[in-house]
Amino acid sequence: MDSTGEATTPLETRMLERMDELDMDLADLLRAAGGMSRQNLLDIRKGRTTPRPKTRRKIEDALRLEAGGYEQMERGEKPTSLPEPPSLRQVAEADFEAVMTMSRADLAKLADLIEQVSGAVAAEKFLRDASDLRRRRSEERGIEPSARDERDVS
Repeated sequence: MDSTGEATTPLETRMLERMDELDMDLADLLRAAGGMSRQNLLDIRKGRTTPRPKTRRKIEDALRLEAGGYEQMERGEKPTSLPEPPSLRQVAEADFEAVMTMSRADLAKLADLIEQVSGAVAAEKFLRDASDLRRRRSEERGIEPSARDERDVS
């Protein structure tokens, strides 16, 4: 923006519009674009520097634009935005509907699978805890852990 608060380039105008649509400020855009300095982003927005293709893609990703959105903004066109991801509620409702339409046999298979996964996770935690306990006891007694103990930890 210039000293009157007006955007000075079509790119800046379109970037500011998109940031407003996403309720983003400059700090949000910098975080989302990652690895870009504030000054570099301002210079790009003002048209004082031409970003590399990788940087253009970072800006498109941060502003949730389809590939080519940066060039659209440079031309003063409204960029094509990516579709909004489904909300957590939408995902949960879809999952619920999927489960509701499953047969009893499929539900039994799903229950078995959940039990196997949770059992595997519990077994892994048990082994990790046992290994930690063995190592702590060895340290308390001043015994160097054996090579076998070291393998158990990893």
